[in-house]
Amino acid sequence: QLVGQPNYLDTMKAYPELSVEEIGQTLSFKAGPLPRLGDKALALPLPYVVISQLCRVVRTEMPSDDMHTAYRGPRYSISEVYYWIRRWDSANFDQGILNLNGRKEELLPVLGDYSNDDNIVPYTGIWIPFDFEGLGKELKKGQEFPEEAEYDWNDGELDSKPAVWKLAKREDGGPVLLPNPF
Repeated sequence: QLVGQPNYLDTMKAYPELSVEEIGQTLSFKAGPLPRLGDKALALPLPYVVISQLCRVVRTEMPSDDMHTAYRGPRYSISEVYYWIRRWDSANFDQGILNLNGRKEELLPVLGDYSNDDNIVPYTGIWIPFDFEGLGKELKKGQEFPEEAEYDWNDGELDSKPAVWKLAKREDGGPVLLPNPF
């Protein structure tokens, strides 16, 4: 799926610093040396942005779990993981080539969930479950996200389960898609 996507060969030709090797049934990409850690305001190494673009076709829309990186439980919520794995995405690719002068911003849905450290609703409006088909709910700015959302599970019978919430409509008419917070 990754190798068969449109513009794959054009992308690989345009960026000779990238290499790919098949190991067993896995593709291994090399994108130059590891970057030094530093100021997050500085531009990311171009090969990393290109690899991220190539991998979008095989990336899952919603992470299935939190990142378990801390002692005694998850360190990051599912909504934070969603943003984290998209941190190198760019809307400035055209036919597999990054337009370095492009000014388009990659816009993502506004997400929130109960398990997040910052679990406060940022905008008043209609919020819907992002990780399953469920019922929308009006939430007010400043309140905590509900832990669960309702869904129709049996022809009109409602049930609920833990949810990641997505902003569907803002009361103030503002955008529901914003730049990645990472």
